[in-house]
Amino acid sequence: MLFFIETPSCRFFLKDKFILITLSLAVTINLAHLLYIFLKMPYHIDLAVLRYSVPLGVDFIGSPYRILIVTFLSFFTTIINIILAYILYIRSMLLSRFLMIVVLLTSALLF
Repeated sequence: MLFFIETPSCRFFLKDKFILITLSLAVTINLAHLLYIFLKMPYHIDLAVLRYSVPLGVDFIGSPYRILIVTFLSFFTTIINIILAYILYIRSMLLSRFLMIVVLLTSALLF
């Protein structure tokens, strides 16, 4: 990731206040989600409720570590969208900002 910092386009990418705010909020939400999962995850049991719906009740039971799959998918999606926003920033600032909004919304919805 160091090669992103040295390029001139990255200086403009990180100086854009909108992108900087959405980036920091998305990373903060992802880290808060990860911290929440680690604090609330039941380590002492073999099976955990992974999905619950109101009409049917418990739908899916499995290992408590499978709860982390959604968290890591969210983090991976965030990284991919940030890289795409960085690449597209020089060509289209509007598209880059749209991708950062998508990053923020997916992080917020998955929390």
